[in-house]
This record gives sequence, C-alpha cells and structure tokens, in this order.
Amino acid sequence: MNTIYLFSMSGGIYFYDLQTKTIKLEHRFKKGMRNPLRITELENVQGFTDGIYYGEYSFNKELKDVSIFMRSFKIKGQWEKVYTFQGKKINHIHAIIPDKYRKCLWILTGDTDEGSGIWMAKENFHIVKPLLIGKQQYRACALAVYENHLVFCTDTPLEDNAMYLISDIKEDEELTCVIDKVKDLPGPCIYSTMAGQYFVFSTSVEPDPCMKRKRYLLTRKIGKGVKDRYVHLFCVDKLLNIHEIAAEKKDLLPMGLFQFGTIQFPKQKEQEKVYCYFNSTVRYEGQWLEYQIKFGNNMLGESQNYEEEDCRD
Repeated sequence: MNTIYLFSMSGGIYFYDLQTKTIKLEHRFKKGMRNPLRITELENVQGFTDGIYYGEYSFNKELKDVSIFMRSFKIKGQWEKVYTFQGKKINHIHAIIPDKYRKCLWILTGDTDEGSGIWMAKENFHIVKPLLIGKQQYRACALAVYENHLVFCTDTPLEDNAMYLISDIKEDEELTCVIDKVKDLPGPCIYSTMAGQYFVFSTSVEPDPCMKRKRYLLTRKIGKGVKDRYVHLFCVDKLLNIHEIAAEKKDLLPMGLFQFGTIQFPKQKEQEKVYCYFNSTVRYEGQWLEYQIKFGNNMLGESQNYEEEDCRD
C-alpha cells in the first residue's frame, strides 16, 4: 500500500505521509499561480529523467516567462526548473504528455492565439520545437498518444471545438505533420484520461472569457464555442471510433463564480473501467461515477455511482 502522497493546493505542492500523519509544504508555486492544470507522472521515456512534472499555469496576460518543474523519483522533496519558455511566447502550460513511441514529451499551451500550441520536447528539454502554434485550433488540454498518430481535442470557448488527428509527423529542421478534423465537439475539452487503449474526455460548460470580470463571474450566458448547457462524456478507440457515453446538464449557478460544468478524471491504470467526477451538474454533483468498458463493442456502460464522501474512505 502506498503511504506517501503529493497533492497540489492553494499555491503549493504538499507532501503527506499516511503512516506518520504529517503534512508539509514541499514546493511553492510562483506568485499568482494556485495550481497546475495537470501534473504528469513520467516513467520510461528515453532521454528524460523519471519523475513528476508540471508546467506553470496562471493568467499571464503579459506573456511573461513560463517554466516547467520536475521532482525526480530518486531525489525526494527537491523540485528543479528544467525548462523555460521565454516571454512573449505562451500564456501558460495546460499539460505535459509523455510519448514513448517518439521519445518525446508533448507540451500543450494556451490561451491567446499566439500563446496556443502543441510543442515537442526531446533530450531532457535540450530540444523544444513547435508542431502546431498560433491559432485557437491548436489550443488544447487533452491529447492521446498512439504508435502511428496523435489525437487531440480543442479547448476554446471562443470558437467551434473539434477532435483532430495528427499523423505523418516528420522531425526535420522544422517539425511538420498532417492534421485532419475527426469530429466537431459540443464544447471545449479540459479534462481527459486514458483507460488502456481508450481516450476518454469530457466537454465543459463555460462563459465567454471576453466579458469584463464582474459580468464574467455572474453571467449564465455560455461562450461561442459552447453549443449547449450539457457536459458531454466521450470515449474514442485507437481506430478513431467515437462514442458519446453521457450528457449531464449544467446546474443553474453562474459558471465563473461557481465553477464550470465539467467531468474530471483521476490518473488511473485500470483498462476496463473509468472513474468520473462530476462538477456543477444537476445530477451527480460532487459524486464519482464508475463506467465499465466493454471491449467487445467499444462501448462504455454505467456501472455504479458513489457519493464523494464514500470515495474518500
């Protein structure tokens, strides 16, 4: 049983020892950052140190420097800055995705047009090159890695969203690829997970970020890229068969002040089920729902739901 945990909260990463019942602040984020959007556990990617990675995530309207930090599995409690995007390139980092097939990491950035993109990092960040940058079309939080291709979903409330296929990646002086739209999506995609070969992701219900702050916090009007008031749950296999598993209605509370409507996922190793946490939805708010994957027909079926309080035990 694992007795050591790391968790992110309110501007830092904390170390928790279940046996000794001790909690201590291990690492403080930069000023203005509360939490990373995604923390990555990286193992067995050639050219990189095994460890825990995160990219800085704050509003950063001025496009100041944005860094990636790493905690090695071998050196406990020590966080090291391993790469920095120099100013005027990106706003922040959404996710860092390991790719053992191409011996690289994919760095997903946003949110302005100039700050949005998909970047390849190799050789412990000695090489960092853009693959797709400069459009809302390349603003992503969710990307799935397969041997012959990549799949990503856009995350923009400003424009229509879609799932895209990236293929034929060539690593010359400049990275090139072929990109094809697979499916239009009913909203931005922030959260995703892998359950074996399956790419599972959800869309969010959120307001237009161009609104002034007070209106943004209190409005119930959805952004242009959000097509309805439902959080949609999808599952995709490696052959790009896509199935909508569920659609849960956003509650009546303002999205900016009381959180977006989302379905979130823990990191998991199971291949036959996926765990979903529902946030700001009419049904299942604050609950975990387990879906069983049926490999025979590439479908998911609802298995059982759990109250949040029960899941903590």
